[in-house]
Amino acid sequence: MQEAGVPANATDSSLNETIADPLDALLNSMTKPELPSGLIIFGLSPEQEARQAALRAIADGKTRAAILMPDNDWGVRVGAAFRAAFEQSGGQVIGDGPYTPGTNDLGRDVAKMLGSNSRNPLWRDVGSFSSANRSIYEGEDRQRQWSADRNQIDMVFMAAFPRDARILRPSLRFHQAIRLPVYATSHVYSGRPNPRFDADLDGITFCDMPVMLQTASEQVDVNADLRRYPPRLVALGRDARMLVDNLALLQTDNTRQLQGATGKLSMVDNRIVRQLSCATFEEGNLAPLPAPGEVFETDPAQLPPADDFERLQQSL
Repeated sequence: MQEAGVPANATDSSLNETIADPLDALLNSMTKPELPSGLIIFGLSPEQEARQAALRAIADGKTRAAILMPDNDWGVRVGAAFRAAFEQSGGQVIGDGPYTPGTNDLGRDVAKMLGSNSRNPLWRDVGSFSSANRSIYEGEDRQRQWSADRNQIDMVFMAAFPRDARILRPSLRFHQAIRLPVYATSHVYSGRPNPRFDADLDGITFCDMPVMLQTASEQVDVNADLRRYPPRLVALGRDARMLVDNLALLQTDNTRQLQGATGKLSMVDNRIVRQLSCATFEEGNLAPLPAPGEVFETDPAQLPPADDFERLQQSL
């Protein structure tokens, strides 16, 4: 279950009394467009993270994407959420490639997605092309121009958990996509620093809770529990408790934000919206990225129209 419901008028003594059957109300809220009266939704939705990855990619100037997603319901949902947000923001999804999660031989799925054996692959690095005029593309700027001239995509969105991501990223490199930018949700990061294994994730851009991107020394005082229990669930629980005490502030002012462990929190249509932070991996270590602006979890219907690209970039 990805989301948790909190009654809008909840107090410590009334949490279990406000809604007669909290579980039934929660399950209904996840399938119906309108929420039960008095219910606030707050959670770690993977679809919202996928939409946020799409907005980050658009803000970085990416316009042509391919999607790598596991061949299961989770992958279908996350891939569809990325596609909807990316296309509504002015981007184009050129291709997608399902893979079988939990297996060691994902190279075939990557090659199929890229079209590596075709005459017109979606991507090949500059050095893999044979051309008498390749020398004119020496230098980083000219290599980017080569990619724009020759390649059909300028990024991959990867929906994956750490084990599969550590196979998929090297497989992309093996199939001549070393320089291909890769975006993902927070699920690629285990939440525990592990440079030895996470070196395989180098170059992947993802957005996560700010507390997850802190160094161990930054977490010592206020986040000791993160090292003993599942860190994202600890952060979710802490913020849920904070929201109980501060819902009235968010309900009366939709511009107000609360700084939480899971992000900066605000409220839109009875749903708590999280503003995340983004990072990449360098030699297996987390490297926070400068924000192009503010990146929000949001529903596709709330995105600016595709023809308003400049305003979209300013709003991120």
